[in-house]
Amino acid sequence: MGEQFTRHFPGTATLEETCRALEVEVLDGEPKRIISVEAVIHDLDDDTSENLNEVIFEIEDDPLAILTMLNRFVCFDVSTPQGASNAAAASNGRTNVGGPGAEFNIWVEDARVPVQILGSHVD
Repeated sequence: MGEQFTRHFPGTATLEETCRALEVEVLDGEPKRIISVEAVIHDLDDDTSENLNEVIFEIEDDPLAILTMLNRFVCFDVSTPQGASNAAAASNGRTNVGGPGAEFNIWVEDARVPVQILGSHVD
């Protein structure tokens, strides 16, 4: 198992912006995979708080992992029947990040939303 690290992404972002940020992080530097994505509330020093999406990544130990790692993502709000249907339609040829049937509750424009993240490998 490789080294794990955490990154935070703003909860104010759109789903598309968050999905794109995950992709950028995965492609930056060493090969890595997403372990989990979670909506968290971060308390600030001035007694206020901000919504953040906390993402745990794991660096791949195998240097050949770059040949098969998921590096392109599509994200779907599965809180609606249409979103769930779109996710199901897009799942052909893609891997569900977090395992089969997994969805993550994340912040999307400061609202908690169940999201399915699908990944694929693109050279």
